[in-house]
Amino acid sequence: MSIAAIDVVLVVLVFAVFGFMISWYTFKFLLLAIFVQILSSVIVRLIFNRLKLQID
Repeated sequence: MSIAAIDVVLVVLVFAVFGFMISWYTFKFLLLAIFVQILSSVIVRLIFNRLKLQID
C-alpha cells in the first residue's frame, strides 16, 4: 500500500468514527426527547386527574 492509500483509509476511518459518534448522540437525544415527552404527558394527566377530583 502506498502512503496516499493509507492516508485515504485513515481519513475514511476518522470520518466513520465521527459519524458513528454523532449518530449515537442524536439517537440518545431522540430517546431522551421521547422519554421526556412521555414523562410530561403522564405528569400532565396526573395533574389533570387531581384537578378533576378537586372540581368534583
